Amino acid sequence: MHIVGHALIWHSQIANFMNSIKDSTKMIQHVTNHISTLVNRYKGKIDTWDVVNEAFTDAAQNAVFRMRLGDDYVAKCFQWAREADPHVKLFYNDYNLESQSSKMVEVIGMLDDFTTRNIPIDGIGMQMHIDYISPSIQTIQSNLNALLQKDVLIHFSELDMTVNKTGLLSELTFLRAKSQEDKYRAVAELYSEIPENKRFGITLWGMRDVESWLLNFHGNINEYPLLFDASYNFKLAHRGFSEGLN
Repeated sequence: MHIVGHALIWHSQIANFMNSIKDSTKMIQHVTNHISTLVNRYKGKIDTWDVVNEAFTDAAQNAVFRMRLGDDYVAKCFQWAREADPHVKLFYNDYNLESQSSKMVEVIGMLDDFTTRNIPIDGIGMQMHIDYISPSIQTIQSNLNALLQKDVLIHFSELDMTVNKTGLLSELTFLRAKSQEDKYRAVAELYSEIPENKRFGITLWGMRDVESWLLNFHGNINEYPLLFDASYNFKLAHRGFSEGLN
């Protein structure tokens, strides 16, 4: 089983004391120790690390890592992770890369900068929290094409698919399930068309609908974003996803 460690650095979930650190030297000590300790502890067991998660947001720009480590903190974290394990794969992971071209431009700029400065990075995680309507497959393909121009592995890293954002449904209807099946098939086909040497994998962000993070995030218990129902039965989405991969 290939295990991805998620994530070494994410501004949204840190120990409270980190926000009180004012000294840059002390912050460097804490972050390098954190990365070194985790990566070394699981060396040979975790095959890939999401080194930094969701750096291209206003929240991340105003968070403690950038404020104390500087604008170049993402590159520094990748260097420290590589020093801790010369062989583990290192990924950057972010949301809306499938739908927001401006964010993809920022990630492409980061990759170009890393290449110029010989900063280690192996791949990009496109989270793929999508809806059965949007973004369109054409939009996903367009953003994916930009990434395909770069020498990195591509991970559809947190795939799920909302079908009831308006909350109007009290159950998953056949028509809505069929639409979800078609979209899952199209996403899997899109992944299958990536050149084999750039395909890292697809991670579904959950197993059963009733356990999805989206139910709490959207405050809607009548959401059905995954491939299995509450009893672990295959949904139509599972059929579409499987057919798309084949």
